[in-house]
Amino acid sequence: IVLAGIAALIAGSLSMATGEYISVRSQREIYEYQIETERAELEEWPEEEEEELVLIYRAKGLEEELARKVASAVMSNPASALDTMAKEELGLNPEDLGSPWKASISSLLAFALGAAVPLIPILFSTGGTSIAISAIFNSLDFCKLNFSNFFSFSSSCL
Repeated sequence: IVLAGIAALIAGSLSMATGEYISVRSQREIYEYQIETERAELEEWPEEEEEELVLIYRAKGLEEELARKVASAVMSNPASALDTMAKEELGLNPEDLGSPWKASISSLLAFALGAAVPLIPILFSTGGTSIAISAIFNSLDFCKLNFSNFFSFSSSCL
C-alpha cells in the first residue's frame, strides 16, 4: 500500500506540474505574441495607434482635447506607448504574464500535499487501524475541500 501510494503521489505530482507548466507557458507565449503584434503596429501605424489611444481615453471619460494630449504624451515614448497599449487595448500587464515554473512548482506541491493525506496514517500505524485512520483523514479532507468550495461554488459536503 505504501509503495503504491508513494508511486501515485510522485506520478500524480509530476503529471500535474507538467500540465501546469505547459498551460502557463502556452498562455504566456500567446500574450507575448499579442504584445509583439502591438509593438509592430506601433512602429508601422503610430498615428492610428494614437487614435486608438484617444478613443480609449475618451471612453474612460476624458474630454477630446485632454485625451489627445495624454495620448500624444504617451506615444512620444515607445516603451511607454507599448506598455500603455498592452494594458489599455489588450488588457495585459507585460510585467505580470505569469511564471510557468512558479505555477508548476505550486501545482506539484499542492498535489503532493493532498496525496500525502491518506499515506500519513499508513506510514505511522499498522493493520486495520491505519486503513481506518486513513479513511477518516480522507473523509475530513474531502469535507474540508467541499466546505471551502461551498462558499465559492455553492457545492456542499455530503
